[in-house]
Amino acid sequence: MKTATIIICTCNRAEHLRETLKSVERLKVPSFLSVNLIIVDNGSVDHTRKVVQGYASELIPVSYLYEPQRGKGHACNRAISVSQGDLLLWTDDDVRLPPNWILQMTAPLLAGQADGVSGRVRMAAHLERKWMLRTHFFRLADNRFRSKDDLTMVGANMAFLRSVLHKVPHFETELGPGGSGQRDDTLFSHQMLRAGFRILQSECEVEHHFEENRLLRRAWLGHGEASGRSSAMLCFHWEHQAVQGAVFFRILWGIALALHRISHPLARMEQEGCGRGEIRMVEQVAFYRAYLRYKNGTRKYARYGLAPILPERGVGTVAETRGACALSGT
Repeated sequence: MKTATIIICTCNRAEHLRETLKSVERLKVPSFLSVNLIIVDNGSVDHTRKVVQGYASELIPVSYLYEPQRGKGHACNRAISVSQGDLLLWTDDDVRLPPNWILQMTAPLLAGQADGVSGRVRMAAHLERKWMLRTHFFRLADNRFRSKDDLTMVGANMAFLRSVLHKVPHFETELGPGGSGQRDDTLFSHQMLRAGFRILQSECEVEHHFEENRLLRRAWLGHGEASGRSSAMLCFHWEHQAVQGAVFFRILWGIALALHRISHPLARMEQEGCGRGEIRMVEQVAFYRAYLRYKNGTRKYARYGLAPILPERGVGTVAETRGACALSGT
């Protein structure tokens, strides 16, 4: 019998986790699978442990792990190190899973159609706003508008074969929540594709119940900052792009942002919403600022590498571009 491990990493969101676990308890377990659940508590100081103790499902037994080193990448890697499943299914602590989630996400893997599955993520209806554009949905990890050729997996709803870890052994800890803020799952997806693994889109959809404060202007600007930092990390360390004119573009985007804020003086941090233009400007400033910090350092990966390399091993050639990185989209 094949085995599957569901992994949830959490930090100080006990009540959100409680609701997620209720949906886990309602999952249907296929007769041909043995399923277990691993919850990694990433340094919580709330009542997360008690919530996990209250979980009750005989079909899907749970293991609780405490990972004190903050950062989602560390939590994910801890889960990988102890997991035993032939299939690894991933979701977040603020997600509601449909009853047939296990079957839908594992079917392509068991049929040999794919090595990884990228499911759909849709924000809960009460969180949608009329002012939202597609870019807002994208920045909230809502991938309902993704193109058919977008094979990027999202941590809230993804699965892959354990054999993937033989070539792509872990998640990058410098990215994601607790690191630069984002794109840990993006890098893992691209590393899988570089290694020759197949990722398949699935119509299996989970519902994302994030906190409403993520809709505030300050949160959108924080997202732009995190996106810029994450893009810079990928651009320098993984893509090996040498961005020409970084100082000039850092100043240029900084001026553009300052002028924008002079002309929009009444925007408050605690109001909902933020224009995509301002988010983009913040993102660009953060990208060039972070890239300038990286550019004289030692690269962490060989170009498009599947795992970090030792600094003394060297990194190969450097490709040049003018203010653009293929993976990051900056």
